[in-house]
Amino acid sequence: MEKAGLEFPLLDEEEHALSRNFKIGAVPELVIIDESGYLRYRGPAGKDARAAIEAVIGHMVPVPNPEPSDSGGCPIS
Repeated sequence: MEKAGLEFPLLDEEEHALSRNFKIGAVPELVIIDESGYLRYRGPAGKDARAAIEAVIGHMVPVPNPEPSDSGGCPIS
């Protein structure tokens, strides 16, 4: 991250506590939390994620398809 000049925080989660709490079963997986701290989307990046991002940014309720069933990622063990 430092080498690439990226300045956002990166979480190294060896114990997988956050993954378990957010019920993340595969990577990559996108988690969107709104400004009030509510989980608004959990799933793969794609059209459902885009709709969720637009809903959160536009303060629309509810987020369409907030937890799509197929993550398409690699399992976390």
